[in-house]
Amino acid sequence: MNRGAQGMDTIVLSVHRGRMSIFLETGLAIAALGDLGEAHAPWLLAGALLYSLGCAGVTMALNVPLNEQLRRQAPGDPGAGAFWRRFLARWTAYNTLRTVAALAGAAALVIGVAQS
Repeated sequence: MNRGAQGMDTIVLSVHRGRMSIFLETGLAIAALGDLGEAHAPWLLAGALLYSLGCAGVTMALNVPLNEQLRRQAPGDPGAGAFWRRFLARWTAYNTLRTVAALAGAAALVIGVAQS
């Protein structure tokens, strides 16, 4: 396992699925606080969903399983270098998706709050 893979594995070990639920719950709480009859409610709901599903959902559905595959890689495996390159490309794409979702969610929430 190369240094990048070892570093990622260390990070993965410090973050567990149970801790990810707080991000999902935070987004849903934001949505629940709004009055759905108000004009700004769709913005708050969109922001909450983008944040919850786009950040926590992508992390739990895509990044965590990918990280678990990394953890199963045996040190010194002859295919580890190729696996790491594939891993990094996919992980970076998923992280970009999370970033875009977080920014879009934040923008929607700002618009919703500004209209309230």
